[in-house]
Amino acid sequence: MATPSIPKLLLALHAAYLHASIVPLPFYERLHFALVSGLIQEGLMPPGAIVDVGANTGDATCFYARLDQNRTVIAMETSQYNIRLIRRQARCGHNVAIVHAGIGSHNGVMHPQGSNRDLAMQLRSSDSAFPICRLDSLFGLAPFEKVDVLQMLKGRTFAGKQLGFFHLDVEGAEEQALRGSRALIARDQAIII
Repeated sequence: MATPSIPKLLLALHAAYLHASIVPLPFYERLHFALVSGLIQEGLMPPGAIVDVGANTGDATCFYARLDQNRTVIAMETSQYNIRLIRRQARCGHNVAIVHAGIGSHNGVMHPQGSNRDLAMQLRSSDSAFPICRLDSLFGLAPFEKVDVLQMLKGRTFAGKQLGFFHLDVEGAEEQALRGSRALIARDQAIII
């Protein structure tokens, strides 16, 4: 039996994700981790940082950091509660950078309060504003149109770094996230899951 090509594996992974009601989530995670392990161990992962957007509690972030200790792993998360959990787990590697932000098609600030109680509950803090930024801006390929976003990031950017792998878990905002990452994706030809 022939080994499937990387594009076929990526398509299979994408199909499994889209049909999550048929394929249990633990299967998707095992497939995801197996694919990433194989790409790194076989030298097929493009050079550059690994970005875990929607890092949640940091399980995937730590997995990536332990798997390839020579790469920067950037965990992006909007929830302060989850940021604390990631920081506890971040002992998993010296190569982990944690960014309290979301990504989108424009730079701005999200204020989860008022009528959007569900989002505020999900973020575990109704008064915690966080920056929304374009990955293109975070990696120095586009300006920050709003100075307050850069200030909220405490001036921390990854300008000059290359993107090798992009794990995207943004609960339905994938299109906006990818729009804000077009220049970076085109430049680096990163693998996106």
